[in-house]
Amino acid sequence: MTPPSSEIEFKFGVPDHAAFGNLIQHLGLSASLIEQGVSQTNNFFDSTSLCLHKQGYVIRLRRQGEVNILTVKGEK
Repeated sequence: MTPPSSEIEFKFGVPDHAAFGNLIQHLGLSASLIEQGVSQTNNFFDSTSLCLHKQGYVIRLRRQGEVNILTVKGEK
């Protein structure tokens, strides 16, 4: 049996394309890395009453290329 895992995620919004370019430059990432990029689609599931959200749960299907990952997150 695998031990439970933890995830810490930071998200930073950028207001426009120029700000994104400045961030990439500041981080020193190569232009080719950014041009290749990775496309990802996330679908979140809940009922119309938001019962999962109200209980602190998130169900997500993440699609990246041919890979599909279903995750369930909840409060400890």
